[in-house]
Amino acid sequence: MLAQLSLLPEDQRAVLLHAGVKDLSDAEAAAVLEVPAGTAPPPSYDPSGRS
Repeated sequence: MLAQLSLLPEDQRAVLLHAGVKDLSDAEAAAVLEVPAGTAPPPSYDPSGRS
C-alpha cells in the first residue's frame, strides 16, 4: 500500500495524510493545506466506485 501511495501526486498524498491519518475534519485539513474547504474528496472517496 505504501508503494501505491508514493505514486500519488504530492497534493493528493497530503490530503490523505491530513484528513485520513491525522483524522482532521474537512475544514481543518483545508486550513492546513491552504485550500478552500470541500475542494478535496474525503479519504473514503473511491473514484473507481469500489467502496
